[in-house]
Amino acid sequence: MIRQAALADLLLVAESMRPEHRRDMAAWYPDLEIDSFVADRWNHGGMMWSMWADDVPFAVGGVGEDRPGVGTWWLIGTPSLEKHALAVVRFGRTVVNRLLASDFHRIQAYCLEDWPAACRTAEAIGLAFEGRHPAMGVNGENVLSYGRTRNGQSGQQR
Repeated sequence: MIRQAALADLLLVAESMRPEHRRDMAAWYPDLEIDSFVADRWNHGGMMWSMWADDVPFAVGGVGEDRPGVGTWWLIGTPSLEKHALAVVRFGRTVVNRLLASDFHRIQAYCLEDWPAACRTAEAIGLAFEGRHPAMGVNGENVLSYGRTRNGQSGQQR
């Protein structure tokens, strides 16, 4: 089941997020405290969904509108996320397509360079590799950017 996320969903998933997601979040939040991360995501606005199986949320993600018409995809999950990866990708692809057909002219995502599974997910939801950003993370992590525009344009290809 997928529904609009409640604050309790976000907190529950954040408290039990996968180690890979925790490491990724630490690249964006210098002093990663779960409460601070949850408050930032909740107050950032935009769209946010929770994905459920067996009456428990296993992922929360969304698209925050950074500028008018430009959305950034994000996602965190619990260890159960792997069992439902295909459903997450299908939902993500649908979201990207619908947003680009409506009020958004660009959807983008950022992934740590040394986390290939996250990069494959960005590609699987329909975003194209655009560039490498050395030392973009708060601890000097290299970051890759992915994106797609309404008319299908994207940046450089690998």
